Amino acid sequence: MRPRGMSIKNRLTLLLMVVGGSAVLLSSMLFYSLVARKFQSDYLRDLRSLASIVGHNCEAALLFNVPEDAQKVLSSLRDRDSIIEASLYNSSGDLFSFYRPSHTNGEPPSTLGQWLGLATAPARVRHDIVLVDGSSVGYIVIRDDMRNVIRSKRQVLFILGAVGVVVLVTTFFLSSFLQNIISLPLMTLTGMVRRLGSGDFDLASMAPRFAHRHDEFRVLFDAFREMSEKLQTSYARLEEYSRTLEQRVMDRTAELQTALHDLTQSQSQLVQSEKMAALGQLVAGIAHEINNNISFIAAVLPAIERKTTAMADADETGRREHAAAIDNLLANAEEGIRRTKKLIADLNSFCRPSHGEFTRVALGEEINSTLALLAYRLKNRIEVEVDLPATLPPLLCLRDELNQVYMNLLLNAIDAIGEGGSGEEPGRIRIRAARDGDHLRIEFADSGSGVRQEIRERIFDPFFTTKPPGVGAGLGLSISYNILKNHEGEIHLAEEPSDLGGALFTLILPVNGPAAARKGREVRS
Repeated sequence: MRPRGMSIKNRLTLLLMVVGGSAVLLSSMLFYSLVARKFQSDYLRDLRSLASIVGHNCEAALLFNVPEDAQKVLSSLRDRDSIIEASLYNSSGDLFSFYRPSHTNGEPPSTLGQWLGLATAPARVRHDIVLVDGSSVGYIVIRDDMRNVIRSKRQVLFILGAVGVVVLVTTFFLSSFLQNIISLPLMTLTGMVRRLGSGDFDLASMAPRFAHRHDEFRVLFDAFREMSEKLQTSYARLEEYSRTLEQRVMDRTAELQTALHDLTQSQSQLVQSEKMAALGQLVAGIAHEINNNISFIAAVLPAIERKTTAMADADETGRREHAAAIDNLLANAEEGIRRTKKLIADLNSFCRPSHGEFTRVALGEEINSTLALLAYRLKNRIEVEVDLPATLPPLLCLRDELNQVYMNLLLNAIDAIGEGGSGEEPGRIRIRAARDGDHLRIEFADSGSGVRQEIRERIFDPFFTTKPPGVGAGLGLSISYNILKNHEGEIHLAEEPSDLGGALFTLILPVNGPAAARKGREVRS
């Protein structure tokens, strides 16, 4: 099983077993190393003492050259079964006497050493035999297989192994005890969380399990209980909200619909109000134009009457001349009437609301109609250049709203030229349009005073104006911005002045209207 997939209970057991086992192993290795060194050191010290005693007992045999006595002394080593051999040498280094047991008891030292992982070489001790006067009469060499040391080490290992097993068993039972202390409360808390998740907020039955505890689990249980109380309160509120949600949604929807209706009406009234304000500026000039046409027609009628009276007394040639003059006068009167009808038709077209119906219109016709209404403010003072290619596609839009935008931009341009114009050179306005993919790009440039840098960020704000009081309400560009936004279009003021020296406004409009119109709103051709 991978540790990542283990429960806390199993992880705790594994952790304690690993930590306990590692601690026992390390401490046992350290203890064994110290004890083994101590055993071996003591054993070698005893072996050196034995060599010293045997060597001392062989002094007389070496001094008087009696090998038989030396052999008897060496044979006394038979009581020590770990001796491999003992060799006695004279002062010349020649072998004087030698002892080797006929057999050895126990396991061979090499086997024991290999089984225990120790060095298999036997111990070798040399002792020089020196007289009282300091002269050397020889030396003795004893070799020992150190089986007693190995046996002692094995006993120590056995004891350490038994201790390790006891420790591991104790660790296992300790881990089981800790599981009951830690794992069981965690399982209980897990059950509480599941009950809370299923909507059961009654935790009173679990309180006795934690009543006697004064540790972190008691704190955690109190936190869960507090959370359950809050969840129960929130759940009750949610149920109450769910019961009344439908009615709340209906009431709120009705309020929003009413607000939207009022907002739509207010916006429509605001647009119409601004349109009427623009018309207020046009009334005097339009009235003057109509009065000129009527005066021209009125002046023609007496001349026609005189020509008609004169025809009765004239001969044939005179009658033809009078008839030609009358036709010319009638043609002039008809032109005056045509101009008046055109002016009234343009005015009626500008004032007529679209009632939210999208229509396809020719951009050139709408621009020219708006310019016709402003003719009295343009003539003899401002030259207008209109560059509208005949290949431009019809624009799907709310006709009256976009005409309002054209009127607002042209009035602002005319006022800017009036504010900044000087000298005899006439002002200029240029209107250009081009298709850019699925959009029309329309530019209005003028030679007026432009827009100061410090007010550029505010020109589309409602009621912001630089005109004198009574001249403008500051709604023209704000309404134009909203109209373009409702058409999913854009209106921008160029950062730099136009090549004419004044402001440059750019309109970007989708040829096929906003998405709402393309998806089925009423469209007129």
